[in-house]
Amino acid sequence: MYNQRLNSLREDFSNLEVDSAIIFNFENQFYFTGLKAITYSRPIILGIDEEKTHFIIPSLEEQHAKAKTNVDNYYIYHETKMYSKNNENYLDYFSQLLQQFPAHARIGI
Repeated sequence: MYNQRLNSLREDFSNLEVDSAIIFNFENQFYFTGLKAITYSRPIILGIDEEKTHFIIPSLEEQHAKAKTNVDNYYIYHETKMYSKNNENYLDYFSQLLQQFPAHARIGI
């Protein structure tokens, strides 16, 4: 069901004049992946391109997200710098995610 929804969105990319999508809204994230997060007090970002899906999620949601979704790439950030390997936060991973999209890609938000 979720793959069908993702594929339908991808088919609409050309009509929407975008190459990929970034989804911040938790209801839309659930619609496309099945993830109903335990808590929404931390940023969760879904990226969708022509071939892959990407989630930026807090470590608190990692096991839950991996059990409930079929996302291709997970970027796991820690809420505190104490547990972070390189002091990365969700914005660092968001920058990495954007670099995964083709140069000059049109991104729907």
